[in-house]
Amino acid sequence: MVLCLVRVAEAQPDRGPEPPQPPARIVELVATTAPATADVEALIDELLRQFAVTLHWTRVPAIDARDVLAHRSVDAQIIARVWLDLTDGHRAYLYVANASERFVVRAVPLASGYDEVARESLAHIVESVVDALLSGADIGVSREMAERQLADRLPPPTVMTPPRRRKVLVAAAALYRVGTWSRDAVHQPGLAVGIAANSNRRVRLSAWLWASYIAPFTWADDRAGAAFTGLSVRLTVGVEAKFGSRTTLRALVGPGIDALRVESRPSYGILAVRPFWVPAPMATLVGVVDVRLRGPLSLFAAVGIDADLAGTHYDIVLGNDSRLTTLTPWPLRPFGMLGFGITR
Repeated sequence: MVLCLVRVAEAQPDRGPEPPQPPARIVELVATTAPATADVEALIDELLRQFAVTLHWTRVPAIDARDVLAHRSVDAQIIARVWLDLTDGHRAYLYVANASERFVVRAVPLASGYDEVARESLAHIVESVVDALLSGADIGVSREMAERQLADRLPPPTVMTPPRRRKVLVAAAALYRVGTWSRDAVHQPGLAVGIAANSNRRVRLSAWLWASYIAPFTWADDRAGAAFTGLSVRLTVGVEAKFGSRTTLRALVGPGIDALRVESRPSYGILAVRPFWVPAPMATLVGVVDVRLRGPLSLFAAVGIDADLAGTHYDIVLGNDSRLTTLTPWPLRPFGMLGFGITR
């Protein structure tokens, strides 16, 4: 005997393709970390449970109004972004931004802090806003209006200042210089002007032009004598360094020239010559201490040394046209200065 077993599949009705599922609807909520936050969050969760939405909560220490107004890319799933600032004990702040970049701004006064009435009031505001958005209502104000409403919550605008340019300091000074020439001191009242580059730095380049009047002085020995007067000019460059807010040290070096008018005063038996000028090239090294007194006024003191590059000397011409050196000024001549300066 042969048995044939045949399985007949039950025919299933043709249901067609599955209908597309509606996209998830998301409400993002950002709340400050505060004692009342957990209670407000629980109330909002309970009230929004009636809607087909998913809530995403985030806790932050503080809410920056700039984050509320920030431009964001469009996300079809997010129907609203809500910010709850519960850090103020007298007023709660609630902000909502929807997909069309319209904003709801609410400042809720708190009569008794975050009591039950205040917490429910905040939760119902969120509920009503989400309900309106889900129903298609275009609520809220424009970005420009929201910026005005949030003006007192926004930090002051950052003012971009251009970088500080290098500033050149200009100074002028009146001075009195006392130096050596030979045996006697030489007195020289004068003026100076200077510049310093890049005044924003503690150490910088500096240049000074000095000019002084060489007050009359005389020299004499057993055979001859002379009276001298003239002008002195120095151009020095170097560096200066600031120490504190008032003191500046300078080290300067440079060339110069002394121009002396010589009037001979011979002794008996020696003929005088007409007054004449003697130029003498010089090299100068000087150190300066400048102390700011008040405002632009400063007091400075300096010491330095001049070097006579020409080895100047003064001779008597004898009858056979030979020369007899009677005066040789010092080749190295120390000096000191005091003065007042004005710096701008």
